[in-house]
Amino acid sequence: MMQIAKHPFQFTDNTLVVDVYGLIAKLQSISEYEFETFVTPTKHDFANWVQQSLHNEKLARLLLGARSKAHCLAVLQSYVRNSQNKMTATPPSEQLYPSEFDETKFTQDHSIVNETVVEPLEIEPVEPVQTAVEEIVTAQKSTVDAIKKEPDAPIAQKAESHPVSEGEIKHEAEGKSDTISLEKINEYSTIMNNMKSEIHKIFIGQEEVVNQTVLSILCQAHLLMEGVPGLAKSLLVEMLGRTVEGTKFNRIQFLPDMLPSDVIGGQIYNPKSGEFTINKGPIFANFLLADEINRAPPKTHAALMEAMAERKINIDKEEFELDPPFLVIATQNPLENKGTYELPEAVLDRFMFKVVMEYPKRDEELMIIGSNNTTSPERKRGVKAVCNKEKILEMQMATRKVFLSDRIKEYILNIVEATRGINKKIEGIKFVKYGAGPRATIALAIGSRAQALMEGRNYVLPSDVNAVSKSILRHRVSLNFKGKAYGISADKIVEEILTKVTEN
Repeated sequence: MMQIAKHPFQFTDNTLVVDVYGLIAKLQSISEYEFETFVTPTKHDFANWVQQSLHNEKLARLLLGARSKAHCLAVLQSYVRNSQNKMTATPPSEQLYPSEFDETKFTQDHSIVNETVVEPLEIEPVEPVQTAVEEIVTAQKSTVDAIKKEPDAPIAQKAESHPVSEGEIKHEAEGKSDTISLEKINEYSTIMNNMKSEIHKIFIGQEEVVNQTVLSILCQAHLLMEGVPGLAKSLLVEMLGRTVEGTKFNRIQFLPDMLPSDVIGGQIYNPKSGEFTINKGPIFANFLLADEINRAPPKTHAALMEAMAERKINIDKEEFELDPPFLVIATQNPLENKGTYELPEAVLDRFMFKVVMEYPKRDEELMIIGSNNTTSPERKRGVKAVCNKEKILEMQMATRKVFLSDRIKEYILNIVEATRGINKKIEGIKFVKYGAGPRATIALAIGSRAQALMEGRNYVLPSDVNAVSKSILRHRVSLNFKGKAYGISADKIVEEILTKVTEN
């Protein structure tokens, strides 16, 4: 099999790689400027690492002679392509994830030496490498391409077979006296869709993010929103608060020096009266925007997590109930690591949904340029309330009455168990450190009910479960070192699970 280094190579931005696939994934993820900034200065180091750890002198020398990102990629991809041509394993087009290679198959083209230092070489462009560039451009997608596959692209085609019949579930739901009526479902579905329409008066695009955000209200659940700066994450939460009459919206900008009292409040001494009075913090709101939550220290996270779980606050010896509905929408910036605290898995698990906000589409961004919403208070005031908080509480109770059949419960459990390695057909499980816990099972049940309600049904279908699976599982599937080195995403593994776990 292809040599995997005993010790990983670390770039100046702390990225770790363990083999040639890791180098390819790293190069594909950076710009030419970044290549010049922190790859070129370390080129000699990782060429030494290739020779010493991967025992490949020829590849090391070719990398030393590469003068650009494209040239480096051509060398590495040519190496992988030659390796694949000499293998008798599964064809690349049928592989979902990168595989290891047998180094004994490369004795002719890649000599193994025991030298410890690679001397810098001034080499001319090698003809085989130039040929490899043309082959790579025209060839079909190789196994390495799977590393950088677009997040929205399916990794496999799912068979058009649905053992769970909608007609059977609908008939079964009609026989349950505690199932919510279709009249109420239509009323609530209209309200939720009107809420999305009001939000879109100001917030342009990002349909999936808006949908999951509105679902979090029905589920009485908290949501974590990840995206680069400037994508209007804060604007979305503000507009959400405007659609519900009688609710209070607060925003907390988290900082590294924040204390728990900055979130929940505390006692203030009055020197005139000589008494202490309770000063309630910004967490006393219905919709709370925890902006850049990963900048706050762990003790501040702890105060927030208690409020999220218990929906109450303890200040000194007094206990305060938070006014329902209470929803925390936290944002985090994935680009920076200075002055931030990575959210531990236990904290992430408190958020029912995690949504990833991508860059807007071109036509959407043209609309954003024209509207300039962030500096137009008048336009914001045009967003109208579509219901009051009493109606929200009513809909939250009704969501629990959407019918969930035993077969759908089994389907949900099959999906969650697949993240734990129970289903041996899931190839990507080798990249998983540990899977989702029971809280994910409960979240899938509630989330699929809310999705069905929004679709105007009083019963859950497998498509409802699939619609919320990514946002519920992506932060609960923890990758091992190998998965991180290969650049595998949790989304990719969830996609494979949904294509291979059946509803029977």
